Amino acid sequence: MLEKKQKKKEKEEEKKKEKEEEKKKKKEEEKKKEEEEEEEEEKKEKKQGELPTSLLALSFL
Repeated sequence: MLEKKQKKKEKEEEKKKEKEEEKKKKKEEEKKKEEEEEEEEEKKEKKQGELPTSLLALSFL
């Protein structure tokens, strides 16, 4: 009887650990995705910032 209870507890603990690991992985993936999106936005902003200066240079020619 005790062995069965202990095995059941161990299985439950294992499941909890797996769920926690999955949550951690999801959080890490979401964080990574957000960082990548921010980088893309920064690149776009830089490109947008560069365009007007090049247009200004052309207007002087």
